[in-house]
Amino acid sequence: MDPIAPNSSPDEQLRGENAALRAQLQAAKDASINIDTLLHTAPIGFCFLDRDLRYVRINTRLAEMNGISVQAHVGRHVSEIVPTLVDGIRDVTERIRATGEAVLNHEHSGETPAAPGVTRFWSGSWYPVRADAGELVGFGVMIEEITTRKRDEEQLRAAHDSFRHLVEHSPFGIYAVDADFRLSLVSAGAQKVFEHVHPLIGRDFAEVLRIVWAEPFAGEAIAIFRRVLETGESYHAPNTQETRHDIAELESYDWKVERTTMPDGRLGVVCHFYDLSERQRYEFLIRQQEQRLLSLVETSPLSVVEWNSDAVITRWTGEAEAAYGWSAAEVLGRSIAELELIYEEDRHLVDAVIARLTDGVTRHVTQSVRLWTKERRLLHCVWHHSVLVDANGKMLSVLALGDDVTVQKHAEAELLVRSAELRESEGRYRAAIDVVSDVVWTNNAAGLMEGEQRGWAELTGQSREEYEGYGWANAVHPDDAQPTLDAWSRAVAEHCTFEFEHRVRRYDGDWRVCAIRAVPILQADGTIREWVGVHRDITERKRSEDSLRQLAAELSANDRRKDEFLATLAHELRNPLAPMRNGLELMKLADGQMAIIEQARSMVERQLTQMVRLVDDLMDMSRINWDKLELRKERVSLTAILHHAVEGSRPLIEQLGHELVATFPIQPLIVEADMTRLEQVFLNLLNNAAKYSDRGGRIQLDVARERNDVVVSVKDTGIGIAADQLPRVFEMFTQMDRSLGKSQGGLGIGLTLVKRLVEMHGGTVEATSEGLGKGSTFIVRLPSVIEAPTPQGLEESKGLIAEQSSLRILIVDDNRDSANSLSMMLRLVGNDTRTAYDGQAGVALAGAFRPDVILLDIGLPKVNGYEVCRSIREQSWGKGVLLIAVTGWGQDEDIRRAREAGFDRHMVKPANIQSLTTILAEWQVAHT
Repeated sequence: MDPIAPNSSPDEQLRGENAALRAQLQAAKDASINIDTLLHTAPIGFCFLDRDLRYVRINTRLAEMNGISVQAHVGRHVSEIVPTLVDGIRDVTERIRATGEAVLNHEHSGETPAAPGVTRFWSGSWYPVRADAGELVGFGVMIEEITTRKRDEEQLRAAHDSFRHLVEHSPFGIYAVDADFRLSLVSAGAQKVFEHVHPLIGRDFAEVLRIVWAEPFAGEAIAIFRRVLETGESYHAPNTQETRHDIAELESYDWKVERTTMPDGRLGVVCHFYDLSERQRYEFLIRQQEQRLLSLVETSPLSVVEWNSDAVITRWTGEAEAAYGWSAAEVLGRSIAELELIYEEDRHLVDAVIARLTDGVTRHVTQSVRLWTKERRLLHCVWHHSVLVDANGKMLSVLALGDDVTVQKHAEAELLVRSAELRESEGRYRAAIDVVSDVVWTNNAAGLMEGEQRGWAELTGQSREEYEGYGWANAVHPDDAQPTLDAWSRAVAEHCTFEFEHRVRRYDGDWRVCAIRAVPILQADGTIREWVGVHRDITERKRSEDSLRQLAAELSANDRRKDEFLATLAHELRNPLAPMRNGLELMKLADGQMAIIEQARSMVERQLTQMVRLVDDLMDMSRINWDKLELRKERVSLTAILHHAVEGSRPLIEQLGHELVATFPIQPLIVEADMTRLEQVFLNLLNNAAKYSDRGGRIQLDVARERNDVVVSVKDTGIGIAADQLPRVFEMFTQMDRSLGKSQGGLGIGLTLVKRLVEMHGGTVEATSEGLGKGSTFIVRLPSVIEAPTPQGLEESKGLIAEQSSLRILIVDDNRDSANSLSMMLRLVGNDTRTAYDGQAGVALAGAFRPDVILLDIGLPKVNGYEVCRSIREQSWGKGVLLIAVTGWGQDEDIRRAREAGFDRHMVKPANIQSLTTILAEWQVAHT
């Protein structure tokens, strides 16, 4: 664009500027069209999301991936299009928000509308998009689908793993040598060849062979392997060589060497070998086992019959001839079916067993069978069948060992005849074993109670006339009687075991919960002769179960209140941050307007005080729970404590426009207490009264003596407490109903803290209310001391103006804002300050600066605060330095460790500047 002539007229200059502007707009339009064309023709997906993860722009490729048109994406949230990817996307965007840096090649997976039910994989690069002022306005995303690549990688990885597992666990000899002539794989079957060499994998193969095999074979083998690797020609030959073992022996191997491609893509050599001598040994062992088996068969006292897969008899021992009467010549070569050996009614049983033994699965079957001897004498035998198979598992034959049990069978039959009269008593005995004998009773086959039932009578106090028939049901609780009768009738009709629970009135009138179990006793024909049942008292077990359920419900409620507390804690700790940030911005924008600056400063101070109070409450509650809070009791004026509490709560009360009325007795009220903790109790109650009252409410503080106690009540006209909440108002994490829209929140531990502190002072606290909207009253009762206090009265509050000092002060803190702001404040009151941001730098700067005072954080990088303190104390110039720990760790154990490390004082962050400057001023006076 040509510049406008400096001497041209205003109209000419205006026309020139308009023309330049139009040219710029046209260029921008052309660039936008070119970008759109590039985006929609790009082979990868692209989109622009705003900071709320809604689609602003998207190209055609990404729309096709998602299965929805470009227009259908615009303005919609990611969760509406691809809900399964939302969690992964949020993780990425949170990283960008936190670091401000792009996230490249982030892989994620899930489903899209384009292919429901199918898991797909993408690789995405995410870039922050910022406005001219640097504010994050959205995210630019480039996405490439990698589903096919991921699946190919997984298949390749599985194939490699399978190959390696197969080789490493192979019983055959397999080992591999890579292109660098190093062992890369050795199977289990090849381990014995290299058993004296450790480690194996990665070792030079030539070195290994010279260790394992003697020359010249080692040299020959190395040459073979190298030739196969270089030429690709396989080598296969049986060979014989002497191996170096503990006992040298000559072994014969059939081995083959081939070139192959290794899993890493490079060439390598694989050797397969088979130990022929091992096979020969196995063959010898098999022959030996066969001879032993044959000897066992021939000498067995049992009859041995063997038949092949066609059921043709191939072996008939002398014991079989003696038992069954047929000679071997009469039966060999004949099938089992042809031989009239098996009793007619049992032939189908033997056929079934033969069929099972030839199914390739069954290996052993034991069978009772009746057999005919050659003289037609009937025998009872037990045959033990075993299938003999070859090396491949194929059936060779069936070996049947027979045991004549005819005598035992006759004895059993005689025993059965003689024991018939014992069956009834045996059945009753077995039924008694099935139930636990608490209260045992019997019913007839129809389910009616009859006869003498002493256990039932002792339990219920019923007489025989009262319980016979269905009279027993009158001792059952009215609500349980009919369900019991219905269930009992079904069990009687179905002849099944009866199990039930009901309440029974004991002889003394007490209702007891009983578990019932009854079983039918059957006669020989299968019909029911009678029922035997038992009642077991399970009342105490039921009570224990109820207690456990109640305990579980209480634990669940406590867990729910804990979760509510944590959510509230997060809310309450965040609440002051907004006004504090706004106040700081106001100070920057005020441009010297002191009224605005002072107003902002006051607001920040109030919110900071609120945050400190929340943290202090949490720390105090933790100390109490761990029994680590110690009270520093002394005789103090309760009236003075209450005045301090009133002054502490007055800003909140005045802010909410409440009226505070306080009445104190004329005579002094002396208590033995920790005045700080007791002030904390009443400050908490007054603040609660202010927070839970509508603007313009009334708060009344009354103090009175009752006998040897003092009673302090805090009454308000606020939201009140529902009757069902009163019993748990002092429980941990309990808060009053927030549905009434109160603007002041809380953590739900304030009243718990009040109760615990009051009880530690030997007192009590209670809450009363007439209901919601009718206010509430909290009454604290403390034991009083009549005598005058021994220490001096409570000190008046010091002014809020920081005291002046002129000291050399070193501040060491890894939080730069904290260190720098504290440094500025201390310089404003006359001190010379320096700052360091880690422990190592702090020690070095202290040696050069030689400060009078060091304000030292504990949790420092490189060297912690305890070590820094010890290091400084070891220096001659550091022995007189005032060392103050300024840290977020404020438990009693932390204070003790600081004292042992050499600190003079311990202050919890954020340090109160008034207290700090007072300490510095007093120390300067004492050391000048």
